[in-house]
Amino acid sequence: MSETTAPPSSRPVRRASLPRIFGFDSYLVMLVGVMIVFGLVMVYSASWDVSWRLQGDPNALFFRQLGNLLIGLLAM
Repeated sequence: MSETTAPPSSRPVRRASLPRIFGFDSYLVMLVGVMIVFGLVMVYSASWDVSWRLQGDPNALFFRQLGNLLIGLLAM
């Protein structure tokens, strides 16, 4: 008896992948999102005191940074 089919171990393995978001790699999009959130947290953490002393609002510099982020994302 001879078999003409390949043994199961030599067949290519299909891996499940995340769907592409607007044609971009989904892992890359998630990584950029995490980095953006981490950066915003760092800006808020480092600047709330200075913002409160200079402008009387602890969130002023954070909102300015958030606005710059939105402008950058729209330009992208």
